[in-house]
Amino acid sequence: MELKRLGVSWRFLMVLVLILQSLSALDFDPYRVLGVSRTASQADIKKAYKKLAREWHPDKNKDPGAEDRFIQISKAYEILSNEEKRTNYDH
Repeated sequence: MELKRLGVSWRFLMVLVLILQSLSALDFDPYRVLGVSRTASQADIKKAYKKLAREWHPDKNKDPGAEDRFIQISKAYEILSNEEKRTNYDH
């Protein structure tokens, strides 16, 4: 009986995690992450990325969330630094 209830709780937890991951992916805005406008030039995007990457790099920043923030910054830069990916994101 106890194992059956544990199985249901485990499934519920996994579904909840998947829903939260989906919602956070929808909320991801590379422009907001890098702090640049939608009309920012490639030079402005690169400058913002370098500044934030230095600030949030896990080797430099001991904040517990630094690694996650650094990953977000890197993903945002990957999208915005590539003209094709940026155009796809904008549409």
